[in-house]
Amino acid sequence: MKSNSVRSLDQSMDFLERQLARMWRDSGQIELANQLSFNEYDYLKCVHELKSPRLSDLAKQMNVSRPSATTMVQKLEKRGLVKRSPCPEDGRAFRLSITPKTLNILEKDREIYSALNNRIRKALPENELSRLEKLLSKVCDSIGD
Repeated sequence: MKSNSVRSLDQSMDFLERQLARMWRDSGQIELANQLSFNEYDYLKCVHELKSPRLSDLAKQMNVSRPSATTMVQKLEKRGLVKRSPCPEDGRAFRLSITPKTLNILEKDREIYSALNNRIRKALPENELSRLEKLLSKVCDSIGD
């Protein structure tokens, strides 16, 4: 549905969120998305981005207490989504990593975002796309951690 009216930022964010949900459904992989709560997904993305963090590093990045991070990691480990390995630098600590099952979920997620990205790139001329990227980067920098 095309519209010449200008959407508010709230409307645009809602629209994009719904588009992503539809794309997940259409991909036939919706069960992957439904396996995780938003909080669980956030933890998994963080473990993946930090590349084998210690629990203390994960808790700091997630801005949660160590006991909260421990509880979530135990839950994710029981589900086969993360694994613990001994930390070579500190025998008392361990490193976290994602499992192939989690990597599959994150890769599918990346494919969905890439498909939406391609649709946006086709919808905008290069100068507008460049402006959008700069504006979104500015917003991410200002609201990020």
